[in-house]
Amino acid sequence: MARVPALVLAAVLTAAAVGCSHAEPDAAAVSTLPVATTTAAATTTTAPRSTTSTTTRAPRASTTTRTSEPEPDKPDAVVGLGEYAVRVSGTVAGRPFRHEAHLYVTGTIAEVGTANGVNALDVCLAVGSPVGVPQVGALWFGSNAGCFPAASAADVDLARTTVTSGPTVEVTVEPDGTVTEATGLNAFAAPAGAAICPSDIGGGSLRLSFDGGGGVTGRVTVTGRAGLCGVGGAETEYVADVTGFLL
Repeated sequence: MARVPALVLAAVLTAAAVGCSHAEPDAAAVSTLPVATTTAAATTTTAPRSTTSTTTRAPRASTTTRTSEPEPDKPDAVVGLGEYAVRVSGTVAGRPFRHEAHLYVTGTIAEVGTANGVNALDVCLAVGSPVGVPQVGALWFGSNAGCFPAASAADVDLARTTVTSGPTVEVTVEPDGTVTEATGLNAFAAPAGAAICPSDIGGGSLRLSFDGGGGVTGRVTVTGRAGLCGVGGAETEYVADVTGFLL
């Protein structure tokens, strides 16, 4: 094996030593980078926490659940209370009809003893006399017996009324079948074979829209069975449009 001259060996060792002495400063310089990176990351993490907190509180402050609920006195400002002359036209058991009728709107009649909640308004639609003079299309449908002028039952809650206020006031009346059967109110007249029979209203609704100027439009869609004159039959549907004005 050839021997390396002493001078050459000394030069190699000296170069290695110099290379090692430069490695330490470079490592020290690089080691400072994670510190700067960690600080920046901590700053970035703090910012989203602040944003999240602000975003969470904002919807709570702007919650409108309470203001969207009907206020007891608000419907009266748009809905004229009293008697409306209305026209009701539609079909019952496939038979067409058209009648002049009356719609009665009052403030809350019964505040206690109601099985389906206190009504913000009480509404009664009277089309002829489905029990006394059962002509096709005759109907009585109301939320309380007290708003039918000729009703014998005093202030009996008959249905649930929902009121939604806005540019117009939307009123929905949904019957309580158990009360209807007990009082004999809320019924319509429909053909059943050769007869015309009163039918208790068992389901459906009366939907009305009041425009604030004395006008009203709506639709009544209810169902019942023509069994009150001894003729048992299938369920019958009564569908009609309602339009009119405050007298």
